[in-house]
Amino acid sequence: MASTEIYMSKTRLKVLIVSPTAPPAGGMETWTDLILKSARTDNEIELFHVDTRLVFRKNTSNSLGARLFFGFFETARISAQTLKILLVNRIDVLHISSVAGMAVFKDIILVSLARLRGTRTIVHYHVGRIPDEIRKWPILKIPIRLCNRISNKTVVLGEIIKKELENSFCLRKIIVLPNGIRLQAIEPFHPQTGSNLVNHLGLIVGFVGKVHIEKGIIEAVQSCRAALPFVIKLDVIGIVFDSMKQWTEQVVKESPWIEFHGQLSHEDTLKKIAGCSILLLPSYTEGLPYVILEAMSLGVPVIATKVGAVEEVLGIKTHNPAGICVPIKNVDSIVAAIKILATNQSELTGMSANGLKRVKETYAIEKIYKRIKILWGSLETQN
Repeated sequence: MASTEIYMSKTRLKVLIVSPTAPPAGGMETWTDLILKSARTDNEIELFHVDTRLVFRKNTSNSLGARLFFGFFETARISAQTLKILLVNRIDVLHISSVAGMAVFKDIILVSLARLRGTRTIVHYHVGRIPDEIRKWPILKIPIRLCNRISNKTVVLGEIIKKELENSFCLRKIIVLPNGIRLQAIEPFHPQTGSNLVNHLGLIVGFVGKVHIEKGIIEAVQSCRAALPFVIKLDVIGIVFDSMKQWTEQVVKESPWIEFHGQLSHEDTLKKIAGCSILLLPSYTEGLPYVILEAMSLGVPVIATKVGAVEEVLGIKTHNPAGICVPIKNVDSIVAAIKILATNQSELTGMSANGLKRVKETYAIEKIYKRIKILWGSLETQN
């Protein structure tokens, strides 16, 4: 059951974060956990939190009808909890995590409540591109623009989504703030001397994410089958959507070297990633997946689709990339990338080292939290 939590400290800067926590674990939930842990130990912040984790709807139920029906009750619950905190406490900054799309109506309500109390607001979009429902119904651009106009800042994960919002939606006041990762939590799982990369029999491929069509699981299975004998195993970690259960059972029957582990603990997931030669993430849409940062932190090269901030994170356009990017729904490109890494050990180990270096230099949570805190402080001083 989701809850409202308050973490007290000695400071005058009061920040209310409205964002989901795990389970299930996803990019937005992981961001929430990392920021809460960082702010909880910060003596200059008094932190309040409203958990937007789904209460009325299953996370694996993705139909539009269910989203609209249960979304009404979720919005009412979240709004009531937020309003209670705003009324009782003099909040300086309201920081809302959002996936845009239909969620924009909830965002507008929360921002409006905060404005009535004189609270500065940030709407933080954890998406890599404009949601499909907005492309399908362009009229939804109107509430997106309204939310941007009445909030103080809009935060996005990468330059691609920033440019799309600026050019297609005429949005302003947008800043780029990538996700961060706590390296100290990853280090105990780091494989020794790249032992996971060296396997003369073939590559062990990891897939971490919800087992759903839009995560590219079908392309992952098809490409690994087509890449035989360069691939010896595919480990799939993540919750299986109801609509995919029969398909996964058939896959295992036909290819016993493919294993669906279901949703594992974070520690067990890191162990699995650390044991892989590469991470495969052929999603149709992403923001900035934490699993990519985790793989890079573990020295595991990544093959992923060109979505969201993935290219930026992997440094694809630099001289020292941490992986390979491929087009969406393109099995042939994935197979070609797998074969490149399977037949070129120096390329594999080079990408491994590049990934670890990029994470340390750019995505360590200490650096990201410092930037968030500066943003909070800059808004508070405008009151």
